[in-house]
Amino acid sequence: MDYVKILNMIHDKLTEIEGQLDDAYYSLPDYNANTDSQGYIDGARCDLYHLKDEIEKTILDSNKEPMGPDGLPLNFPFKDGEGRLKDNN
Repeated sequence: MDYVKILNMIHDKLTEIEGQLDDAYYSLPDYNANTDSQGYIDGARCDLYHLKDEIEKTILDSNKEPMGPDGLPLNFPFKDGEGRLKDNN
């Protein structure tokens, strides 16, 4: 299984966990005694949002064509993947 599929599976599971944390946060009664619990849940939600963002960026970046240091695709213009190695640029 390739890593993009694994990342998508992890992203889906994180989305489920996000919903569970949202449910926990909004179902907790709004009493002064629950302030700490709300803070812990909110902190977990924040960490989860950052993790989801990083995974989404990684998934999007994996769909891009690999680039060389000059900003050109690695297989430009030969499309054989070896043009740079043969010094034919």
